[in-house]
Amino acid sequence: MKEKAGISISKQLSSLLSLVFFKNTPPFYYYYLKLYQNTFSIGKDFFINRHITPIYSGILCSEASRHLLSNKIAFKNRFSHLINEIPSIELIISLSNISDLFSLSKQHQSDLFIKPAAGMAGRDCYLLKKSDDSFLLITASLKLEGQNNIELFIEEIIKKETYIAQRRLTNHSQIYHITNENLASCRINTFKKKNGKISVHFAIFKMPVGKSIISNLSGSIISPVNIENGEIGEAISIRKPFELIEFHPEGKGKIPGTRLPYWNAAKETCLKAHQSFLDTAFIGWDVAFTQNGIKLLEGNTGWGVEEWQLSHRERFNSDEFISILRSCNNITWLFEDIV
Repeated sequence: MKEKAGISISKQLSSLLSLVFFKNTPPFYYYYLKLYQNTFSIGKDFFINRHITPIYSGILCSEASRHLLSNKIAFKNRFSHLINEIPSIELIISLSNISDLFSLSKQHQSDLFIKPAAGMAGRDCYLLKKSDDSFLLITASLKLEGQNNIELFIEEIIKKETYIAQRRLTNHSQIYHITNENLASCRINTFKKKNGKISVHFAIFKMPVGKSIISNLSGSIISPVNIENGEIGEAISIRKPFELIEFHPEGKGKIPGTRLPYWNAAKETCLKAHQSFLDTAFIGWDVAFTQNGIKLLEGNTGWGVEEWQLSHRERFNSDEFISILRSCNNITWLFEDIV
């Protein structure tokens, strides 16, 4: 075992031990022992990501599917001819082509979004912006100015892992008032039923706030989405789940009642994409809504069970989860000891 993509050996070992435990312990027993429950500030027990992720990410998904979903280059290469809504990759960044980032930005008259090819949860993403005669590299906690400084910084980060550059996407005018001007996204969770049919389980709209350039959980407020019509409900912050948020703090727009554009197209695209991963029980798709239509940003085997419960003010209970697991023919061994 060796350090991989910035993940320490100890963290990898801990994850492997978790997988061994989950693989060899029937869900009935570790639910009974409350090993994947946690008392949160919402005031009742509910499932938490760190305990349940090893099941749906490590067991309910093949290695091949896991690689395609986690690596944006592989995902784009494999599915671009099937799914038109996947954003293009302008550049796979290397030491020899860093300067191309600046010429691309000038050529397209567009900001560039720089992120790890195999990143997740908005980790280590950067926004390259053209500012008058100079350039800025921005995150919520970083602001570098000048091409030389930015090149030196990027030289260092690409030594650790592969980064890609994409044109910055902007929000549809219908939802612009409930963002901080940076890209919002919708997590649409699909799952495979016992009969093989792919269905939408739930959807959450994630709106960046403050200085955040990404719509991950730590930098956003989240709202439940009516999966029938795409209407957004009141938002919450993961840090203060009791406080319902009616207006976006920067955009000032009213959140509940807003309807996402192209909603049916978004659902259909996610359902179509899941058809290529029939060995995977759950996938959480991140979708952006732009003036030119939807964009399928990525698929996640770890789909955010905490966010689902908190935003919908409900609990994803053990019976429901185990019922869905039972329907997955490739993992019936999980339940062979359950009476």
